[in-house]
Formats: sequence, structure tokens, C-alpha cells
Amino acid sequence: MRVMGFGTQARQFLAIGWVCAAVALGLGIAALGVGGPSFSRPGLSPALIAVALGAGWLLVLAGSLRPAGVSHPARGPLLLVAGFAWFAAEAANPDGAAPVVFSLGLLLRNAWPALIAHAALLGVSFGVSGRVRLALGGLAYLTNLGLLGLLPTIAFDPAASRCTLCPTNVFAVWSDPALVASATRLGFLVQACWVAAVATVIVTAVWRGSRTERRREAILVAGTIAALAGVAIEGVASISRAALSNDRLDIALWTAQGAGLMALAIGTIGRWNRGRQTRQRVARVALDVVASPVAGELAGALGKILDDSTLEVLYALDDGRLVDSAGEIRLQRPADDKSTEVLRDGRTLAILVHRADLADDPARMSDAVAAARLALENERLLAQSHARMTELRTSRSEVVAAAAAERRRLERDLHDGSQQRLLALAIELAIVREHAATDGGPGRHVDAVAKGLESEVRAALADLRELAHGIVPRALADDGLGPAIEELAERSRIPLDIRAMPSARLPQAIEAAAYLVILRTTQDAVVRRASVAAFIIDDRLVIELELEVTGPLPESLLVELGDQSGALGGKIVSIGPTSGRATVRTEIPCAS
Repeated sequence: MRVMGFGTQARQFLAIGWVCAAVALGLGIAALGVGGPSFSRPGLSPALIAVALGAGWLLVLAGSLRPAGVSHPARGPLLLVAGFAWFAAEAANPDGAAPVVFSLGLLLRNAWPALIAHAALLGVSFGVSGRVRLALGGLAYLTNLGLLGLLPTIAFDPAASRCTLCPTNVFAVWSDPALVASATRLGFLVQACWVAAVATVIVTAVWRGSRTERRREAILVAGTIAALAGVAIEGVASISRAALSNDRLDIALWTAQGAGLMALAIGTIGRWNRGRQTRQRVARVALDVVASPVAGELAGALGKILDDSTLEVLYALDDGRLVDSAGEIRLQRPADDKSTEVLRDGRTLAILVHRADLADDPARMSDAVAAARLALENERLLAQSHARMTELRTSRSEVVAAAAAERRRLERDLHDGSQQRLLALAIELAIVREHAATDGGPGRHVDAVAKGLESEVRAALADLRELAHGIVPRALADDGLGPAIEELAERSRIPLDIRAMPSARLPQAIEAAAYLVILRTTQDAVVRRASVAAFIIDDRLVIELELEVTGPLPESLLVELGDQSGALGGKIVSIGPTSGRATVRTEIPCAS
């Protein structure tokens, strides 16, 4: 977990401080070895001094850098402390060391292998349970800080052991050479066991990863195993004498340890540098995406960086559903081994769908996600907006379709019901009037009454027919948009010229919307004459109305027309009036 509120500049100053301290300590330990070469492994050899200094300095540098990828945040401090502990191992030089320095060297000379093992276990957490890491790490610390560090230190009194060159051991509590020898032998043996276990865990975990991950981590893993193996072999070789020495075998194994630590540090620095480069590349892409958001652009950019042309980004809505960058709902959730979940405050922000082997390369995924988080947030908002717009457009289309169906039902009921009954009544009244005139009697009175009733019935029939046509004409449902507009032109109160109409039938909702746009426009009081043309361009029905008007078209009319077309994903454009003329252009998506 990153520490919030600790700025990048402060981190850089702290890293520089650690490196400077390591340089000073390393030079001091090297000078101590040069002053007492008989008890120093590097001695006077420039090559061995370079190994001693290089291993410690590189470990401190690697530990000072900001951890990259999924590497546990504790790995940096562990490598940092291991670098200083590496120098401490050479501080237990009885020839010229101050008592405190000598005592710290006795206490910490075997500490660095446990720290390296702990850092390695945290770095290969894939396929390794927390209990295994805890057990092996605890055993390593107990062995190297307890059996090989604290116990031999507090039971070693240089004066009682007749070490004439040794300074005072400030941590000595009593003198028990037998206890020191037994603890050291047992410590060397247990150390070899836990080193073998840690090496097995590391190799197994790395082998389970992808080929790319194994190739990328080869130097780091090889350096770790080489350093720990050198420690284990040297310890086993020193069991008989119950102490580490600086003979030819010890120096060779110590050199292997130093080389392994340098490789480990170089691999860690390389991992950090790859993560930094990845973050920089993704950050540039993220800024471009935020500056000019285009649906799907972020997925393509991430795919290039992660070498996966199939990579896709899905976003989680508030109700848990997943949508793509265009807002399309995805009903099927991607498989766990081909997806990476991005969390924010414990909630799913996005899901990256990728090749299966990228799931075994969590460092790259983590770096890419960390750098692209701002762009992910931005595109998620766009995807949510697209999804809501799609749902709104769908619901509006359903409302329009339902309204059109209801209009057709009303028109059919009026035509088949009320109109037929009124028409039958008008016919019967005409028959009654004729019979009354033929039979004589009060013919004039009956004839007048019947004639008046017949006129009222026919007027009601005309009004009802007009109402039915205003809802939806029968011609629209039966014959299509063209015949319905021709019928509208015949009974329109204003001259209506038809310039063009589509010959093919369109979906009922499209035809109903187009008819209502033309009907409502030509019925408005400010319109004195109109001409209409409807045609299909690129799967869009275009309706152009050229109008002669006495004033501007009412805002309420334009809103109504916009609702009719907008419910189907269309749009309306109104121009004018200019010199008594106005234009209304409507475009509605359709399948021709």
C-alpha cells in the first residue's frame, strides 16, 4: 500500500540520503578490511573489494527505488536493509574495528540472507500461499538472527575466549564457547534447509508463470538463488569448524554471493525501469485519450503497450452490469484467467479482457492500470453515458412504437365500430325519409326532421373520419407512407405538393413518425403552403418540408417534432423564416 501524502520529491531526497549513507558505510568497511586484511574476505584485492562494494551499493539503490508492479511495498525496504546488512557482515573484523562496530558485525553478519529470502518470497507471490511465505520467512529470521546472530553474540566474550585482537563485545552477557559452537552448527544446518525450501518455492512459482515472465525475471531469480545457494553451501562447509572463515573456498562462495546479489539488484532495477517506462508510455496515451476521448481508443492503446491486439476494456455500471466503451451491454462475464479486474474503493471500476498469459504477468498489468487509471475513469463515465443514452433511446422507441400501435388500434376501432354504426344510421334515416314521403301523411314534417338528423349524422361521421385520419390513416398501415401522404394532401386545408416519396415500405414506427412530422407541420396555423419530399440516404429517411409561413414556427411544434424523430435516434433541423419561407428537415435512421 502506498503511503498517502508522501510526495515524490521527498521520496527522491530520502533515496539519495540512503544511497549516500551506503556509500559512506561501504567505503568505511572497505577501509577496515584494507587495514586488517587477515580477517577480511575482500582483503587487498581490488576485484573482491569491487564485489563487496558493488553488492551493497546496488542493493541499497534497488531498495531506494519506488517498488514497481505487484512487488510488495516491503520489498524495497527489505533490499535496502539487506544492503546495509551485507556491509555489516564485514564489520566483525577484530583488527581495528571499534567495539560497537565489531559487536554489530557479530550480531548482523548473517542477517542479509533472511532479508533477501523474505524479499524474494514477496516478489513471487503468484501460486504461493501466505502461510508458506510466513513459515519460511519466520524460519529464516529465527535461524539467521537467532541461532546465527543473537545467541552466539550474547554468549561470546572475546577476553574469556582468548581472542587477543578482538575488541570488547558490548552485547556479551556470558561466555559459553560450547553453546556458541552448537548454535552455529545447528544454524548452518537449518539455514541450508530453509534456503533449499525457498529456492524450490521461487523456481516453482516462476515456472508457473508465462514464458515472458520467466524471461523477464531470469536475472533477478538467478541472482537470488545464486546468493542464497552460496550462503547455504558455505554454511554446510563450515559446520565442522562452527564458524565462517576466509579460506579459498569461503572467498569463492562469498564472491558468488556478492555476484548473485548484484544480479538480484540489477534485475530489480530493471523491473523498476520497465515499470517506469510502461507508466510513462501509458500516461502519454492516457493524456491523449482524456484530451480527445474516442470510444475504444484506450483499449487499443493498452493493447499496443501490452502486446495484445485483442485486449478489450469493459466497465461496470452501478447495477453491476458490464458495458463496453460504446455503452453496449455485455451479458456474459469474461473468464477469470483471461481478465484483470480494476478496483476503486473496493468496487469494480473496469475489467481488462486479454490473453490468458497476461494474467501471469501481473507486474506489467499493474503498471499499465496504474498509469491509465485516469483514462479508465474518464472512459468509464463516457461508457456509462452511452449506456444511459442507449437505454433512453430504446425506451423512447418503445414508447413511440406503443403509441403508434395504440393509434392504429383506435383508428381500427373507430373505423370498424363507430363509423360503421353512424353510416348505417344515416342510411336508415334516408330510407325512413323516402318511405314517409311515399306513404303520405305528415310528410313534410317527417321529411324535414329526418333530413336534419341525416345531416347531423353525416357531419358526425365526417368529424369522426377526420379524427381517425388524425390518429393514423388506414392507408399508412395498409399501403405505406407515400399513399398516406397523398391522402393527406387531398384533404389538407392548405396546398400540399408532394415532390418525392420512398417506394419501399419502412418499419411501422418509422412511417408513423414521418407521417406525424408532416401532418403536424402542415396543420400549424402559420403554414400557408407546403411541399414535401421524403427519400432514403445511407439508411436514413430524410424528410424535407419547404413551407410558406406567416411567422416563425412555434417552439412547441419544434419540440414535438424533435421528440417524434429523437425517439428513433433521429434529429430535426429548422431554418427560417426568411422572406416568408421556412424549411424543416428531419432525419430518422432506418433499414431500407
